[in-house]
Amino acid sequence: MSPTDTKLNVEPIAVRVSETFEPKTAKFCEPVMKANSSQGFTASVADNLAMTSKPLRVYSQVKYGSVARADADVFMKFPKAGYTEKIWDHAAGVIIVEEAGGVVTDAGGAPLNWAGGRYLDTLDRGIIATSKTLHARLMDAVSKSWSSSQL
Repeated sequence: MSPTDTKLNVEPIAVRVSETFEPKTAKFCEPVMKANSSQGFTASVADNLAMTSKPLRVYSQVKYGSVARADADVFMKFPKAGYTEKIWDHAAGVIIVEEAGGVVTDAGGAPLNWAGGRYLDTLDRGIIATSKTLHARLMDAVSKSWSSSQL
């Protein structure tokens, strides 16, 4: 991470995803817009992980940057029926999280499939970005929430 102003004489700082997970202090982020993501479902997943913080609701690929910088432990997005994710909304963010030591998958645990043209039309329920340490626990929480949801 470095400033965009080249006049500033600042050394770049490496960013890393959080390697620890403490549910009482952990943070998760999700989209601001309710229209294309189920905020109720992300709340259920956070509850299954015993996370007590309120979600950070931010726009655009800032969510990926938040996970990469360890400002958030998790980014979750579960599109509502009829909404198809577009690759340009995720491609750069995925690279940033992965370069920071994290992992981004669909809600079934598979890497995102960029081969479908403009859309991520093979997504299994949603998108997850987190640390490699937390990924398996997050997949379990998604599974538990999914089996008890009415989505």
